[in-house]
Amino acid sequence: VKVDEFMLGFPGPRIFSLTRGETTYGATLVFFGGYCRFAHFDPKKSLPRDRGRFLEFQSVWRKLGIFLGGPVMNLILPIFLITAVLIVGFMVPTTTIAKVWSNAPAIEAGFKPGDKIISADGKRISEWGEAVEIFQANPNKQVKVGVIRKGKLIFLYPTLTVRDSHGFLGIEVATERRRENPFVAFYKATIMTAQWTIKMCQILFEFLTQRLGEFIGGLRSPIGAVQEAAEIARGSILDFLLMLAVMSIFLGIFNFFPLPPLDGGRMLIAGIELIRGKPIEPNLLIAIQGTGMFFLLFLMIYLVLADIQRLIASFGGI
Repeated sequence: VKVDEFMLGFPGPRIFSLTRGETTYGATLVFFGGYCRFAHFDPKKSLPRDRGRFLEFQSVWRKLGIFLGGPVMNLILPIFLITAVLIVGFMVPTTTIAKVWSNAPAIEAGFKPGDKIISADGKRISEWGEAVEIFQANPNKQVKVGVIRKGKLIFLYPTLTVRDSHGFLGIEVATERRRENPFVAFYKATIMTAQWTIKMCQILFEFLTQRLGEFIGGLRSPIGAVQEAAEIARGSILDFLLMLAVMSIFLGIFNFFPLPPLDGGRMLIAGIELIRGKPIEPNLLIAIQGTGMFFLLFLMIYLVLADIQRLIASFGGI
């Protein structure tokens, strides 16, 4: 299929562009995401000789393959981003206590910096996340915690308090840099991408079915997304890569939404054509895509205005 435009950024005014062969490459003013504009046939004109290079004349199965390309690449990219992070190494929490908060259950129970937590509530602890789950799940309860102190095993019995509706112990743990070899990193990155994708689908389903207002309120326009990305980039390039991975997963899932002109909407139309056994009439197709485009444009305007309002507020405006 002939490609007329291959652009980085949302459709709109261009920063620059250049034409190589039959395709124009470039970047748009809203430098976020990207799009690929295929050659479309004008029904008012006579049939061209190279009709096989127009999207409309492809078989339904080829259309489905083409439309799958975008969101699938959104879900493949995070694997390589996370792989890079795992190879370079990242800081992970250990189970060794670095600080005990004053006036907290931990200090009252006798915890000290340097203690290494190895069990909690009768369960073996090898990762800090395992301990967090146990502590958070037991507010206002006494928990038996095994720690190694100066080479000896001792047991402490803190009575957890409540913070943000979860059990609270009141400690901070030390961190260490963990690196993986490229093969292990790629394997773990693939597993992590799959887990994050499933988890994000579950969260999106919950918000869309139960808390739609919170979901829309939590969305960001390209302005807000770029602003948040810039804030993260000032801290750590590894955090920035992880943020890009999460953003790419979200875009991949969002692209599957059955709303034209998103790829999910195009796949829905292709599926309808497969069931009907013939293409949808051009005028009806234009109307469907126009309605979807209007909805996305309205949503984008709403999000941009909301992000501009947040930006003004951050500078002390009203």
